[in-house]
Amino acid sequence: DALWEGGVRGLMLDIVKPDKTKPSMLCHVECALGSMPLLSGMVIIADFLTRNPREVVTIIWEFGKGERKVMQEELEAAVNASGLSRKMFRAENNKKSTGVRWPTLGEMVEKGTTLVSFSDVGRGSERWDLHVWDHLTETPYAFNSKAAMSVPCTSRNRGDPANSLFLVNHFVTGPLPSPSLATEVNYDPFLYDRAKDCALRTDPPRRVNFLAVDFWSMSDLSTAVDALNMELLESLLLGDGTRDIALDLGPEYSSGNRRRGSSWWW
Repeated sequence: DALWEGGVRGLMLDIVKPDKTKPSMLCHVECALGSMPLLSGMVIIADFLTRNPREVVTIIWEFGKGERKVMQEELEAAVNASGLSRKMFRAENNKKSTGVRWPTLGEMVEKGTTLVSFSDVGRGSERWDLHVWDHLTETPYAFNSKAAMSVPCTSRNRGDPANSLFLVNHFVTGPLPSPSLATEVNYDPFLYDRAKDCALRTDPPRRVNFLAVDFWSMSDLSTAVDALNMELLESLLLGDGTRDIALDLGPEYSSGNRRRGSSWWW
């Protein structure tokens, strides 16, 4: 619950299946340090979206050790078993990146399709199974120190730069994630300044759709996202040249009660 209450609405989750005789698991790098059955994780997400029908969550899946086809099938089964199938955003065609019209938050809430799923496999039998690099482009992520992140942001990594959604990776792995490293980079002004720098160095300048950190509770993530969102809203209202976007923020987006999160969707 702390993660949801902290405003996080974008998740990067790893699926692994090291043992063919057991169900797929959620874990990152080393499962001995912590893991969870895939279905259990999906039930948690389903419970949150049921209790909060006006919230939108995005998942970016990475498939790790195991047979990818089997893990993809088990993900589809977990979506169905958890009751999430009816909440999934479905593209008209998940086999190609062109022609996808991204709805506003309000449109997604109205239709009840409040869970968006990307993966590095994608293009499966379900139209909600979107390939992440058909739709996202990202910044590099292999940093081993704050100094390595302190250079002008390089916007190009995986994904076609023309893709419609932009992911800024902001974490140090030097070589493994650690709370002490996170505290060096997760606070303002460094977090906000770097996210904005990455957005402005794209050609043309982009808005940040997803801002990825680790140890999110040790960060100024919500305030950085708030500031970036408000700048975008102000630029749209002032008509400063940002391309037209339909906005439907919903009643909870009002003065003093702004939607916060690690990902946002215009």
